[in-house]
This record gives sequence, structure tokens and C-alpha cells, in this order.
Amino acid sequence: MLSSLDAGDILLADANFENYFLLVQLLETGVDAVFEKNGSRNIDFRKCQEKLGKRDGLFRLVRPRRPDWMSQEIYDQMPE
Repeated sequence: MLSSLDAGDILLADANFENYFLLVQLLETGVDAVFEKNGSRNIDFRKCQEKLGKRDGLFRLVRPRRPDWMSQEIYDQMPE
């Protein structure tokens, strides 16, 4: 999928693609993305940086812990 996207593209994806590490890769190649929220995640909109609507807001993402499938070297290159 990543090889078919170019800088300036916008990826609209469902909750199956909502992933911090994928988002980092997309942004590094100049691709913006909109993901549906994974239903198992609880979102506290009182903590959003900017409220956009009743159930819509901008949040600052924090790098999650390293997944088992990712090497420490690659993880260390990911922004915090």
C-alpha cells in the first residue's frame, strides 16, 4: 500500500489501519491520513489539544512501547 502513495496524498482508512507506526511512515513520506478510531480505544475528549466538534478533536500522539515484531533499532528512530 505504501508504495502506491505519493507526497500530497491523503489516506482515508478504517480502524484496522489506525496505528502509530504506520502514521509515522505516512507523514515521513508527505502523506496525510485520516483513520477511524478503533472501537476498543477509550478517548477522553477533555484531554484533546483542540476541540473540533462534539466527538471530534486534535490529540498529540505519544509513541507507544515497542511492539515485539519491531527491532529496537527501528523503534529508536521513531519520533516520541
